[in-house]
Amino acid sequence: MRTGNDIENQMWPSASLRGCEGGRIRRLKGFVKAAHFEPVTHSSAAAAFVRKAGEPEVEERAESLFHELRRTFGWKRRELVYTCDAGSAVIKAPGFEVALLIEQDPAEARAYRMVTAVSGFARPDVLAEDAFIEVFRYRCDTVLIEIADAIDVAARIDALEESDRFAGQLDYPADASSLTVTVPGAPVRMEIDPHAIRFSLEAGGDLRQLIEGTTRLLAVVLPVTDETLRAKRP
Repeated sequence: MRTGNDIENQMWPSASLRGCEGGRIRRLKGFVKAAHFEPVTHSSAAAAFVRKAGEPEVEERAESLFHELRRTFGWKRRELVYTCDAGSAVIKAPGFEVALLIEQDPAEARAYRMVTAVSGFARPDVLAEDAFIEVFRYRCDTVLIEIADAIDVAARIDALEESDRFAGQLDYPADASSLTVTVPGAPVRMEIDPHAIRFSLEAGGDLRQLIEGTTRLLAVVLPVTDETLRAKRP
């Protein structure tokens, strides 16, 4: 059976911490009210317009984050690699990197999303450092693990339902295309679909609880499904 430390060391190098904020496109600094109109549909042209109109916001946030990283971690300029162009920015830091981008909201054509993604964790223990928590406490509220090989969600559901431990904690549609796992009293919710596993904070949670809760929940769920699925193989 895999331990919490095993799972932590395996998952974080391929996981990302994410946060998202948004609003109406007409509120962006690059939107000129006398000359521009908010898009009413999704298209490549609309996506390009949002990136262009949002360039000032991305640059402003990236600049602020660069200086906060340098100040909080005590890093020198040469330890950080900063690029910002065309509505996106990347800051490569010792042990991880941060990407910021602006895009048209997939759910609302007249709105934008500003996404912060922290990934490339060379050493998982950086996530527990006070400096890391301080910088990203209000910037990230989700853990995303993207899966190259499709997950058999129905098989995972069946495996968990064979364990009394998860009675009443599983929620899924009739076609078993996704699964949500919630544990009473835990600050983190786990969502599985065929290509990703997401961990989200419940109301009132904070970033440290998200990071620790993600590892704990994986350590409980994965051994149950792995062992059951192995036992069913011929």
